[in-house]
Order: sequence, then C-alpha cells, then structure tokens
Amino acid sequence: MNERNVQIGFFLTLLSAAFLATIIMLAPYLSPLLIAGTLALIFRPIHRRITKILGGWEGLATLLTLLLVILLVLTPLTILALKIFEEARNLYISTLTTNGESTFSIINTTIHNFELSLRQFAPNLTLNIRSAFAQLAGILVQNIGSLFSSLIKTLVNLFLMLVTLFYLLKDGTRFRKIIIMASPLPDVHDEEILARLEATVSSVVKGSIFTAIIQGILAGVGFMLFGVPSPFLFGTAAAFAALIPGIGTALVLIPIILILFFSGQTSSAIGLLLWSALIVGLIDNFLGPIIMNRQIKIHPMAVLLAVLGGITLFGPMGILVGPLIVSLLFTLIHIYATLVHRTID
Repeated sequence: MNERNVQIGFFLTLLSAAFLATIIMLAPYLSPLLIAGTLALIFRPIHRRITKILGGWEGLATLLTLLLVILLVLTPLTILALKIFEEARNLYISTLTTNGESTFSIINTTIHNFELSLRQFAPNLTLNIRSAFAQLAGILVQNIGSLFSSLIKTLVNLFLMLVTLFYLLKDGTRFRKIIIMASPLPDVHDEEILARLEATVSSVVKGSIFTAIIQGILAGVGFMLFGVPSPFLFGTAAAFAALIPGIGTALVLIPIILILFFSGQTSSAIGLLLWSALIVGLIDNFLGPIIMNRQIKIHPMAVLLAVLGGITLFGPMGILVGPLIVSLLFTLIHIYATLVHRTID
C-alpha cells in the first residue's frame, strides 16, 4: 500500500469519525433544527418579497420575517397549548366526578349509561370506561405539563430554532452553494436532490400538516356550534387524528357524535355529523391530494409507509423525516438509473 492510499484512508477515517461525532452531538437538537429548516422553506418566499420591498436589506428583512414567524406560528401555538392544558385538566377532574354539575357531565353520563348497557349483556364484564378515560386525560395532562415543567430545555430549543431559522433565511442560498460545492456528485444531480427534498418538505407540510390543521380548526368550530365541551382539546385531537392515513378525523368525530346521540342530543349529533361529512371531510378529500400531487411524485403507498415508519423511529418528527428519507432514496435511484442508462448508451 503506497503512501497516498494510507493518507486517503486516514483522511476518510478521520472524516467519518468527525461526521459521526457531529451527528451524536446534534441528535438531541434534531427537532428544533428540523422545525427551523421547515419554517425556512415555508417562509422563504415571504422573506424574498420583504427583502425586495426593503431594497435588499437582508438583515432587516430576516428580522421582520422572524417576527412574522413568532406572531403567526409560535404565539398561536403557545396560546393553544395553554388552552389545551386547561381543558385537559378540567376533563381529567370531570371524569373523576360523578355528579351532574361537572362541565363534562354529558360525557360522564353517556359513559356511565354505556357501561350499564354492556353489563346487561355481559354481567361479569369488568370494563371500566370511566377509569380508562380518566387515565387517558391524565396522560395528556402529564405530557403537556412536562412541556412547561422543563422550561429551560424548552427555551433552549426555542432559542436554537429561532437562531437557526434566522441564518437559514439570511444565508440559505450560500449554504446551498456550499453543499453543492462539497458534494462529489455532478452539480445537476446535487440540484435535483436538494430540489426533491425541498419539494418533499413542502408537500408534507402543506399537503398533510396544513390540511390536518385546517381540519382540526373546522372540527373545533363544529364542536363549538353543536355544544361539545372542550372544543380546543377535541379540535386538536381531530387535527392529530387527521394525520393517520385511512382513518383521519373520524377517530375523534364519530365517538363524539355517538356520545351526543346517546345522551339525547339528537339534533346536535345530526348537525355535527353533517358538518363532519360536508365540511371537514371535504378538506381531506380534495385539498390534501391536490397539494400533495403538485409538490411531490411519490406513490401514496410509499408516503404512507414513510410516515408510519418515520413516526415509529423518530416520534412526531418522523412525519417529516420519514418522507425525506424515502424521497432521497427515490431520487438517488432515479439518478443511478440515469447514469447507468448513459453508460450503456
């Protein structure tokens, strides 16, 4: 083995070790970094427009864009989290209350009547739905409460996300050029990979997350209109359920409709059923597929497996990470097929 091969081997080993160490160090901060990257892609057109209006003042335009992110994204999410925590706590307390004065007496009464009906058919049944419901609400309260209890960690992640977002908006084009220059692949393939990954993020956010948020808002409005208690909590639950392929908001809406029906509020149950089918379902059936198809050309089955696998491995951030990995794989396969075809020709 000559000296050059030894040098190359040593360099590659050192590079791999440094790369692995960097990944390990940044792993705890993966979520804020991914969120910053996603927000940078979403708000980049707005940033460019503000920069143009200000005559090229990049720093000021970035600060104004960051302020828009805080006002339009972070502030509403914080208010919503506080509201959900309050309603979840009330729900947890109410499920432990058997009197009729509870705010959630409709749910309590329905659960109690349903348990009695089950025991008529199965006297030995020991199912305690009220206890399970209380445990579910308790888990929600504990998880949301832990978010506020680890205040220092939350603030650090928030600060990191904002700083990362600032530099991605301000120097995003330069970072892109550095990545392309450092890659050993031809520039045209680097551009294809980056464009495909950006389209994937935009597609997942706009086609899945944005659609789920719209469905959650519309479901919450329906809960308010038809007298369902805790509309913020159940509306948020409907938004998360909308991310589940094949089931969607029905996971939340159908049980609530049944609760209204069996508690004697037939008109409210029918009204919420129509609202769910005509308004909430309409968004899922039309808006989501249109946005997804315009942004990314991956088979829906592949997207489904990517989301489910991503959530299994990476938690909630897997909604983004899973499709990114699959999109990268398909892009590399396409590039490989192109190179092989050219070689054969």
